[in-house]
Amino acid sequence: TNSEALKAVTFDGTNAVAVGGNGVIFYSTDKGQNWSAGSLSTGYGEEFHDVAMSGTKGIAVGDKKMGSMTATIFYNNDVTSAAWTQVAAGDIADTQEKKLYAVDFNGTYAVAVGQAIMGMMGDPDLPSVYYSPPSGGGTVGVDWELVTTSADEEDANDIRISGSIAIVGLNKVGEGEVWKGTVSGSSWTSVGEANDDIEAVTLVGSRGYAVGAGGEAGETMDSGDTWSFAANTGAGDLFDVEYNSLGARVVAVGDGEIVYNDDVANVPPYIT
Repeated sequence: TNSEALKAVTFDGTNAVAVGGNGVIFYSTDKGQNWSAGSLSTGYGEEFHDVAMSGTKGIAVGDKKMGSMTATIFYNNDVTSAAWTQVAAGDIADTQEKKLYAVDFNGTYAVAVGQAIMGMMGDPDLPSVYYSPPSGGGTVGVDWELVTTSADEEDANDIRISGSIAIVGLNKVGEGEVWKGTVSGSSWTSVGEANDDIEAVTLVGSRGYAVGAGGEAGETMDSGDTWSFAANTGAGDLFDVEYNSLGARVVAVGDGEIVYNDDVANVPPYIT
């Protein structure tokens, strides 16, 4: 047992991994019935925010480590074993200090996103968006590169890889944004602007959703090329969203509320 809060869980076949506060990682090899504590290669005692898995490979991201000047990323090439290894500073192509909030991984490519990087000498802050492997080559999960973008003063809150594309939800003062990128995560374009922060995104096939602060909700029906944010849910802040293409239902959760729509061909309404 452990008293630390768990923040995220991922599941692939019979294997599952959960992560949380104080560097906690648990893993299961029997569909979540029994869990064992993972071990870390370094003395990381900060909070993990997210974990992603493909097959038996896993990637976890979290808060910056005190005194560190690089992002916190751990990987495990066999999630049925306890040992997780921290990505070395030399394998992340920058010396910036920030939190990472989300990661997604499809086995070939991985993207991790997070807190805006503070600009130097009057330069704007830039969102943290890392992709692996870098354009110059390397090993997925082990070698990473920071995306250079023209966006400013934004935190990147969520990432979803689906098929041949990826989408990221972001926030800045007074508004939010959605980016669409290549599946490798190396190139991004702004494709949608919202009236408030975007906290979570999901994409299945050509249809996707983005939700955020103040009940903000957006929809795409063309694989993320264009977004409509006309249908606010009327709920409080929303922090996660999932879409079930088989049941044609979208569900979002947030500040004491669950909202859903079981007729996604007609949005709104959302039902609280």
